[in-house]
Amino acid sequence: MSKYKPKKSFDILGGFQWYTPGIGGIIVFLLIFLAGLVLAGIIGSVWLLAGGGKDAFTLITYVLMFIPVLIFAGVMSRERAVWEKGYALDNNHFAPYGGVWMAVMAALSMFCLGLALDPVNSWIISLAPMTPDWEQALEQMVGGNFLFNFLSVCIFAPLFEEWMCRGIILRSLLQKIRPVWAIVISALIFALIHGNIWQGFNAFAIGLLLGYVYYRTGSLKLTILMHFCNNFLSLMLSRMESLSAADSWSSIMPGWAYWTMVIAAAAITVGTVIVFSRVPLTGRSNCDEILPEEIA
Repeated sequence: MSKYKPKKSFDILGGFQWYTPGIGGIIVFLLIFLAGLVLAGIIGSVWLLAGGGKDAFTLITYVLMFIPVLIFAGVMSRERAVWEKGYALDNNHFAPYGGVWMAVMAALSMFCLGLALDPVNSWIISLAPMTPDWEQALEQMVGGNFLFNFLSVCIFAPLFEEWMCRGIILRSLLQKIRPVWAIVISALIFALIHGNIWQGFNAFAIGLLLGYVYYRTGSLKLTILMHFCNNFLSLMLSRMESLSAADSWSSIMPGWAYWTMVIAAAAITVGTVIVFSRVPLTGRSNCDEILPEEIA
């Protein structure tokens, strides 16, 4: 019986490029993710009961929750590799600007979007103050052991969440439905996996930007970089005593300076989106087609 064999042992993303589920398949994929979330919670609880540290709890459970979907997607891709066309998860469509310039624009767009969203985030918190349990949970993610926080928030979160929300879900939807709906649906899923309203709106807006960049470039490297920049900035700001207690930049800046910053950040974000809009598309999206593997 023939089996798919990666051409290179280090071609990690290549093992998933033939898995492009439709809406029904994505629902199954998300149910498996939820099962992994439950499994990770159980194992994490056992860890705490056995005397394991809380700092390692978030890191351990975060990694474990993605293992079932990683295995599932890999198996499904290998089964389809010999008869179904695939689409590469990571591409390099950076013309006419080049990869370095695209990386600079991607990082800048993420930083500016975060500033532009500050008034909305402040408004949401004013309408629905964060509960003590969620405050404690979020504090544990950014205020505990720095190494564990950095690995969880800045390394594994960008890698796993971009692989799932852009590399698997958005890449698949772009081949089956209109791009605008594919980007919206993937951003909504990205918001929902955060599990709370205080991060949810911000995650949805960020997911729209990440989705658009992936749609235009096909580059998972760029979205991982953007995700890293956002999370790293949040982690560092949360550990600064002068800023950690502030719910909004408006509480530490004069009104005129605050709104000037917000408007300028929004304008720059729009400008970077225009830059990405000028990257030519090669098909329904810039995810390169991969032909079926020959039977070994």
